[in-house]
Amino acid sequence: IADGDAARWDTWESLIAEAKALGDAASAGEIQLQRAAAALRADDFDQGLLFAAAARQAALDATQPVLYLMAAMLTAEAREGRGDDAGVIEILLTCKATLERAFGRELAEPVITVLDSLEPRWGQARFAAALGRYRAWAAARKAAEAQA
Repeated sequence: IADGDAARWDTWESLIAEAKALGDAASAGEIQLQRAAAALRADDFDQGLLFAAAARQAALDATQPVLYLMAAMLTAEAREGRGDDAGVIEILLTCKATLERAFGRELAEPVITVLDSLEPRWGQARFAAALGRYRAWAAARKAAEAQA
């Protein structure tokens, strides 16, 4: 965070702390979402990823599907900005599964649209490489869980 931005980040921290003190996870998540968006506008993908993850967790805590969807989309944007195409696929599939399981298929439709847009946007080679890396990661994770 640049020195000139410190006051703005401190203000957000204060607002988040106040929302949490009031037990308002949804408001805390909304503030984290705004922080993530601001970080991404500044091309600070690491901070954007951090704040989007906090917003996603707050959305889950508050049972806020739209907030969860928006936070997952910002997470995907941050991962793409970092060059983590497999991570983009992973977060979108996780978001889709979470929304379907918790709220029904209808709320997952926007995620399906974004997933379907990846290959045309990235091109076949980039998409295939990302999907291959995602599948390898998912298989390794499944094997590790089976061993545990």
